[in-house]
Amino acid sequence: MKKLLLGLNLALVVLLSCSCVGETAEITENDSIFPTAESYNYVESDNLTELRFDMTLWEYTTRFNSMNSDIQNSMQLGISMTDWMVLEEGNIDESGVEYDYYYYNSGQVVLTATVETKSQQIMNLGCGTTVEQFESSEETQKNILTMCGIMSAVAGGYNADSVEFFSNLFLDTFDSRENSFWYQDSMYILTVDEGESDAESTLLFRTIPVGEELREQWSIADYKTFYNNNKL
Repeated sequence: MKKLLLGLNLALVVLLSCSCVGETAEITENDSIFPTAESYNYVESDNLTELRFDMTLWEYTTRFNSMNSDIQNSMQLGISMTDWMVLEEGNIDESGVEYDYYYYNSGQVVLTATVETKSQQIMNLGCGTTVEQFESSEETQKNILTMCGIMSAVAGGYNADSVEFFSNLFLDTFDSRENSFWYQDSMYILTVDEGESDAESTLLFRTIPVGEELREQWSIADYKTFYNNNKL
């Protein structure tokens, strides 16, 4: 594994393996740093995290394409609804909720979506790639992080101006001891699966809606606290 992964936890990170919060710092409320959602895109669910996104895969795809066209990036990835593939279906989570797992392979990235079978609404979203691809060039890395930013901004009901914020949030999962952060009702987590080589080692950025009580129970690191402790 190359320098990108030095200092990271290289074990496969599962949903509940969340980093603990350090000493709490006073949060500086600054809208220019911390974006606020324009719409509340979460509804209660009986699933493991107690929330889901208030959108179907078709609605997510439509909004993803719209936001992608609103920003300037060299990738300009458009998603076709017909190119989403079902990898697994009829799975049951620990709370008894049935879900299907979808993926979309664009070449540079693989987008993922876990969808509740009954409601057809999304439980969590992902944007993945290999370590080799991520390290291939600064431009490729920027494009991948931009796709992660679009994914998160769309999921959380933010506008295109928030894409860079969420891209940087995911980048901070590399640059700090934290592999996950909590920000305004969602957990943002990096999953690393180490293979025999960088071409076989995968990175998966995910955004997962999490209820407030679970967030405290799982001790997910608060991103505002991290930002104020390390960047202001």
